[in-house]
Amino acid sequence: MYGRRWLGWLIVVGLWVLISLIDTAQMLFVHPQRNCIPIPNLIAVGFTDWTQWALLTPPIVWLARRVPLVPFAWGRLAVHGVASAVISLFVVLGSAHIVRLIQSTHSIPSPLDDLFQRLFMTKFILYVLIYWLVVGVTHTLDFYVRLRERELAASRLETELTQAQLEVLRMQLQPHFLFNTLNAISALMHRDVELADRMIARLGELLRSTLDNAGAAEVSLRSELDFIAPYLEIEQARLGPRLTVRIDVDPETLDAAVPNLLLQPLVENAVRHGIAPKRGPGMIEVVGRRDGDRLRLRVRDTGVGLTNGAPSKLGLGLGNTRARLQHLYGEAHSFTIAPAPGGPGVEVSLELPFREIDTRYRNGVGSESPDRR
Repeated sequence: MYGRRWLGWLIVVGLWVLISLIDTAQMLFVHPQRNCIPIPNLIAVGFTDWTQWALLTPPIVWLARRVPLVPFAWGRLAVHGVASAVISLFVVLGSAHIVRLIQSTHSIPSPLDDLFQRLFMTKFILYVLIYWLVVGVTHTLDFYVRLRERELAASRLETELTQAQLEVLRMQLQPHFLFNTLNAISALMHRDVELADRMIARLGELLRSTLDNAGAAEVSLRSELDFIAPYLEIEQARLGPRLTVRIDVDPETLDAAVPNLLLQPLVENAVRHGIAPKRGPGMIEVVGRRDGDRLRLRVRDTGVGLTNGAPSKLGLGLGNTRARLQHLYGEAHSFTIAPAPGGPGVEVSLELPFREIDTRYRNGVGSESPDRR
């Protein structure tokens, strides 16, 4: 904070030094008596004249902030009008003293009142305008800073709201799929206790994965595939030969960032509403491809398909998935549910921005941080 403040004042001093250099160069070029007045004296006049404004800038800025012109009031305008006249007269008087002092080094100095009158006639209006310029720049910079602060505050508020909404959706989704997983294990208890026991171990893996990525809005596609593996194993144990799973994901997409708990509700929906009601064997296929800067995912089942060829009202899992995708990516994503091409079943297609996860950094317990490339 203090470093920025000092940097700001150094920039102010640098601007006044630049103005003094320009003014001095002009005097050296156009002064009719430049051959009679030593060049060092001309340079000294230019520098000391504008140095006064460099020293007066802090009190002018303080007054501009203490008595702002917005909202407008005649009293505030009068304060700055008086201040501009007083400060300009002070600079004129200071310049007269400086010129008289420099004149005394090479000739007989002019009377102080004559110097004051000449400088007043030539520079008073300019100095008043300089005062108002400093006030105007101060108000402009302060307005810009306040605008940026409001934008940052609004952005933080929007981010916090989005995170809160995502957390609510995630908290709805986790109990939902855990309840369904427990139901699948319960169905096995009456047929094969040993198998049900193994499935309980798989459920433990699911719970551990859930805790590992708690609080993470995005994880790698690799983590999502590892997460759904125990769930699919449980369902394969329950359904037996009626369920076949095929994972066809390009290796280059495994580190892509995807929403946490993205695939689980999609494969669960395919099992419960596609394969389970179907008589005979069925297959669930998960496909992942990279297409330039886009990640394309597809979850397809060969189950009973959609009623009347169109998706019915989305359940909790798919509805939350669609809402979370909208919150995270807005218009930069696509999410479609349609009959599987070339056969029975349903195909869910997703398209997301391709962005790799940097697993070297952690935002929390087991959470992965996206490396936005």
